[in-house]
Amino acid sequence: MSNVYFGNCVFDDVLVNINSSLEPVRVHPRSVVNGPDGAVITIPASMVPSSANRTKGTFGTGGGTQNTNRVQLTFASGDEPQAYDVTTTDQQGLDLYFYIFDGALVGQNQQGLSTGIQIDQVK
Repeated sequence: MSNVYFGNCVFDDVLVNINSSLEPVRVHPRSVVNGPDGAVITIPASMVPSSANRTKGTFGTGGGTQNTNRVQLTFASGDEPQAYDVTTTDQQGLDLYFYIFDGALVGQNQQGLSTGIQIDQVK
């Protein structure tokens, strides 16, 4: 089974809600530390439950429209929540990584490829 991670690229706590879960997952804000070799950016990530088929609170990795996952992002600062429909194809057995930005969600698999990951923002 694959693991699904959400990394926070903003300076705000973010709650990640998968398929209308009653218990969203908190992802802490990124940090920047200036060091002797330049800035070091740390992007915290949290793993969310996953399985072949999506359910409430579980990210479905089995592919197809039956496994279109609704991802809602809520920012601690009170910014407008963001919602995305995420569908994966041919990603079975691969870890997935999603990066949260202000106004965007970007995904790739453990091979660093985004092919087979479709992300549509819900307006």
